[in-house]
Amino acid sequence: EAEEDVREEIGYYIEDYLELGRLEPYNEYGIDLEHPYEGLFLKTGRRYKYTINHTKKVYYSLDETDILFQNNTKNDFSDPLPILMGYGRVTEPGEWLGDIIGVSDSRPEGYLLLKKLYMNW
Repeated sequence: EAEEDVREEIGYYIEDYLELGRLEPYNEYGIDLEHPYEGLFLKTGRRYKYTINHTKKVYYSLDETDILFQNNTKNDFSDPLPILMGYGRVTEPGEWLGDIIGVSDSRPEGYLLLKKLYMNW
């Protein structure tokens, strides 16, 4: 999914180079202008069925867990992991920050499936 966006971004850099004769202020992505896409997009992404918090012994599935906003409306368009792991200047620390997280296509034995996750967006 990201390939289209990355190709577009690299395209902007190449256009700047062709117009200006150089990349301003620097070549942020280290693009080889002779072969700008070489070595990119070789790996096929994979989505796993379950996201597991081994520290808390819970897990969720985008197929089985309702991801809800604070007002109880459903969020059908995003994975809550970045919010659960939140860290940095633009977000509050997430509930799962510092926990051991994994992914799997198998249900982890002895762990609780979260039926609902309320996200603080």
